[in-house]
Amino acid sequence: MTRFGVDAIKGIVPPIATPITKDEAVDVQAMRRLVDFLLDQGANAIFVMGGTGEFFCFPDREKRRAIETVVDQVAGRAPVIAGVTDLSTRRTVANAHAAQEAGADFITSLPPFFFSLQQDWIHRFYTAVAAETDLPLLMYNILNPIHTNIQPQTVRSLSENPKIVGIKDSEEYAHVQEVVFLTDNDDFRVLTGLEQNYYASLNAGAAGGVLSAANFCPALCRSIYDHTVAGQRDKAIELQAKLNRMLGELQGFSSWWGVVKMCLNILGICDSAVTHPMPACTNEERPRLARIMKDYGLL
Repeated sequence: MTRFGVDAIKGIVPPIATPITKDEAVDVQAMRRLVDFLLDQGANAIFVMGGTGEFFCFPDREKRRAIETVVDQVAGRAPVIAGVTDLSTRRTVANAHAAQEAGADFITSLPPFFFSLQQDWIHRFYTAVAAETDLPLLMYNILNPIHTNIQPQTVRSLSENPKIVGIKDSEEYAHVQEVVFLTDNDDFRVLTGLEQNYYASLNAGAAGGVLSAANFCPALCRSIYDHTVAGQRDKAIELQAKLNRMLGELQGFSSWWGVVKMCLNILGICDSAVTHPMPACTNEERPRLARIMKDYGLL
């Protein structure tokens, strides 16, 4: 069982990138460096094997290696949330058991994503996974790549299950806000997945954010959270605007995964490689990225 209560799910929860070797195996030492960097810079929890971690590209053995590495390096300093997404309930449950054996504190899963699911199918899926696993479960919602949207009323219904303790919701602000309003209890956590909505979502009652950019600017993201919960509105808005401007300048590169990995490479944490066929950032793009990072105080 988890060593942490649901109250520990808050603030900045980076969906940790997965550093890889040239043969696309997990680069264990680089992942350890990344874990330490994130925790030292204020991450409240670590989410391993999410979308930013390229979970959809790794075989089961590498997914487990990534979870084991993160759990070992975190060493109880913060909760570890393990992604267990797969294409069926049975496969998701098997992944959840593997995550528990690897030492994760919480699990999270998208709905099966080969085809668009109806809301009652989603309800059955999460209810079944929760019943077949021991770790607390967070739902995971991101419409754009999987063509399935967990509607707020479905989240409300599932939040009544004591083993379902939260959701990472990467939909627009109005959707996240409605989810917050419908699940207003101390035993359920809503985390936004969109950087641009972070301050607004916190103000609506979200507990934190699973922010991809927090891989390379965790201190900035943590500062937005700290100023928001302290009621320092003007400073929080100033920092949110800074984050939004930076994200605007990070558009137009080879791929978002390439941007994350190259930023981490510039920070000296890992190689810039991403899993095939996604493109990595090019050597020509590196100086531009380094300039942006310097301009925003990341170097």
